[in-house]
Amino acid sequence: TPIFTRSGSLVRPIIEKVPAAKGRQTTVARLKTMCPASLADHVAQVARYQRFDGRSKDWVTINPPGEVMNALLARDGKWRLHPIAGVITTPTIRSDGSILDRPGYDPETRLYLSLDPGFRMPAIPAHPGRDEAVKALRLLEELLVDFPFVSEVDRSVGLSSLMTPVVRGALPTAPLHAIRASTPGTGKSYLVDLASVIATGRRCPVIAAGRTEEETEKRLGALLREGVPIISIDNVNGELGGDALCQMTNMPIVRVRILGKSEAPETECRATVFATGNGLILVGDMTRRTVLCTLDTKAERPELRDFDFDPIERVQTDRGAYVAAVLTIVRAY
Repeated sequence: TPIFTRSGSLVRPIIEKVPAAKGRQTTVARLKTMCPASLADHVAQVARYQRFDGRSKDWVTINPPGEVMNALLARDGKWRLHPIAGVITTPTIRSDGSILDRPGYDPETRLYLSLDPGFRMPAIPAHPGRDEAVKALRLLEELLVDFPFVSEVDRSVGLSSLMTPVVRGALPTAPLHAIRASTPGTGKSYLVDLASVIATGRRCPVIAAGRTEEETEKRLGALLREGVPIISIDNVNGELGGDALCQMTNMPIVRVRILGKSEAPETECRATVFATGNGLILVGDMTRRTVLCTLDTKAERPELRDFDFDPIERVQTDRGAYVAAVLTIVRAY
């Protein structure tokens, strides 16, 4: 039964089908902390609880006792279950260069892979050379031809945005990818969506930065506990920083406070974090823990531009080819 330990609790992967573009569906996944009711539901499927009824002088079947479920949930440190770092729906790479593409739990990365039934990926050479890597790189670069990068450094950060979420399983940490511009409609959120479509099959759900650092920390902590692969802080106005964000981009394990409790259990972070904003300013240690991409169309109404093709639609037509391109580049390196 796919039940795992995370941050001192029992969790289980939640796999759902959600709508994608043009009538498609894709698989999304998250981790859900188990409660007495959800544990009783699983227990009742594999064991039968009974008590002796004095009136009928016979044993009768009962629901799993609540005190037993609470006792099982409280056995932190005694569970003989695997720890889980996150749940993904797309193949990734391990730190030794091998490919994680078999559905289920992977002990080395501590990731749970739930493949979309419709996902297909071409074979990846065991030892790709420079030619294969360059060919794969061109496939990714074609997606970025219409993004108004200010410099080649910004283009490199754009490529990193597409690649990092796919290979995050092999990385102990990953920097924040910040995408900023001076005017709305430049393509900041679209670049994050493009990265998310490659890594997860759908556009990226977003959160807003809180009015205070503490509020932002609560929002980030909730997503960390769910083990989501991508976190996007959208439309940041002004400064971005804070201890929680610094820790998520610099430490493989962070302490996340649980709402309503004086507890901050250790939580493994395997998310790629993005931030977008007009005039976004990084403060404090985030200046050292961020790769920054600047977009500038030099147009007064950038949202009115015409494009030759839709990069997201192109990826959705053959997503496996782009995942394979990322894995080929990293494996060749």
